[in-house]
Amino acid sequence: MTSLVSVIMPAYNSESFIEEAIESVFLQTHENWELLIVNDGSIDNTEKIVLSFKDSRVRYFSQQNKGVGAARNLGLKQMRGDYFCFLDADDILPKRAIQARLDVFLTNDEIAFVSGKVVQMDQVLNKVLLTQVPTYRGMPQKEIIRLSSSCLVTINWLIKREVDIDYMFPTGWTHSEDIAFFLSISEAGLYDFTEEEVLIYRRNEGSAMSNLKGLEQGYINYYRFVLENVSNLDEEDRVYLKKRIRRIMVLSYLRGFKLCDAIRCFFYLTRM
Repeated sequence: MTSLVSVIMPAYNSESFIEEAIESVFLQTHENWELLIVNDGSIDNTEKIVLSFKDSRVRYFSQQNKGVGAARNLGLKQMRGDYFCFLDADDILPKRAIQARLDVFLTNDEIAFVSGKVVQMDQVLNKVLLTQVPTYRGMPQKEIIRLSSSCLVTINWLIKREVDIDYMFPTGWTHSEDIAFFLSISEAGLYDFTEEEVLIYRRNEGSAMSNLKGLEQGYINYYRFVLENVSNLDEEDRVYLKKRIRRIMVLSYLRGFKLCDAIRCFFYLTRM
């Protein structure tokens, strides 16, 4: 029997794209999967679309709107798989997304996390905007602390499930909760990647990255999370992280023509 893979999909007012996201799971070459869809208080036709899929591998849950972290946590509590990953309701899994990552696990028993190539596309999936491929192999904690794109290429990790780990996202965050989650499990084993495509990321106008104030608060939350949860944090890494957050946010505000926010952010994050 091949390994069971749990795919966790949070959904909030996702009627425009969720059908396509679900269908991409059905098209996987690795067929032993379960899809856990958590409706996070949608008020559109999300539920109707999900319930139109009549397959025992699709498991549907509904909750009041609590945010993406809480929705993923519900999926984590209910999953049964040997491995698990996340798929947002507006993204797409290429056909070999699961199998390509599973194949990497077979090369080394110490591997706990596998990601791969991510293709960012426009809202209608007609134009490739950016292609990202990881470059790092090894224990990932230091790379995550430093917000390194060498292993942080959206939320595209396939994770080997361990019975002694309590998998949980921080809740109440609108940004960076996925990075904090990866950091919280980063000592479980080695990180590796495949050069095959494992995710098609749909960039749309309503994306969380368009909320710069939320992005700033997310990074502040993450910085504090690192201080509270990494017992062996190097001072060099702490300083690097603070400077990187400051640079990201100042440049983000400047690109959005928000000069006052860029100046405010620079001095606040310097003193943080």
